[in-house]
Amino acid sequence: MNGNCLIRKKNIFSLTTDYNWSSEGIGVMKGVILSSINNARIIDLCHTVKSFSKINGSRQFEMIRYLPVGIHILVVDPGVGTNRKAISILTNRGDILIGPDNGVMINAANLLGGINEVYTIDIRLSEQTVFDGRDVFAYSAGLIGSGKKALSDIGKKIRKESLCPSPLIDNQKLKNKVDSIVVHINHFGNIILNINSKEIDNFLNRKVKISSNVKSIYATVRRAFGNVAIGKPLLCDDGYGRYCVALNQGSAKDELKVDVESIIHLELCE
Repeated sequence: MNGNCLIRKKNIFSLTTDYNWSSEGIGVMKGVILSSINNARIIDLCHTVKSFSKINGSRQFEMIRYLPVGIHILVVDPGVGTNRKAISILTNRGDILIGPDNGVMINAANLLGGINEVYTIDIRLSEQTVFDGRDVFAYSAGLIGSGKKALSDIGKKIRKESLCPSPLIDNQKLKNKVDSIVVHINHFGNIILNINSKEIDNFLNRKVKISSNVKSIYATVRRAFGNVAIGKPLLCDDGYGRYCVALNQGSAKDELKVDVESIIHLELCE
């Protein structure tokens, strides 16, 4: 499997952006894809990535591991219009990831079996320089998905070692004292940390002091929201392998006054 030959047609696409649902850009990108492949099935994975946040974008784009093999477009691109590269990544699972070379796609690629090959994207729909989601990413995705272009037709092969590193380092582990960046906050105000929850069984029912720059609270490590009283805090798995600070039927975000990329301090109590 390589980008020198036409990849078997793919009609499954996904979009992850920081555009927000009010943006006409989402529909425009879909239109450009459909212009090349009119039977495309386009999944809106997420359009509410925190504006310009490569850390939040990286966490959200990791969710493509739950989607079918396809072409997955990422637009969290504070460097649009600069000399940053546009790239396509062929993963070992067979997916193609399309977006900017700013590190945001790296974690997702690793979750899809790792990076097989990488190509630059050197074609564009128009000479505009502020809407690469339409003119570069959606445009090239449609051509590749329709089978009209191979990865090597739209750019040159580059070494995967040359790519920008992920802005989101490997998950930390929960220990006696640890500082973690907030990687995501969901609609309910649950705070997702960059701490791996794989060993949660070792900490069940432990008390944890959780501190922001504004406030400290005491929570208990639990498996589910309903394991604590309504309004009480807990530390649990977020459903995707990271620890989550939550309030049962409340907002941990409002309680601790934090946002994405804030730092949270955790200290296990005796």
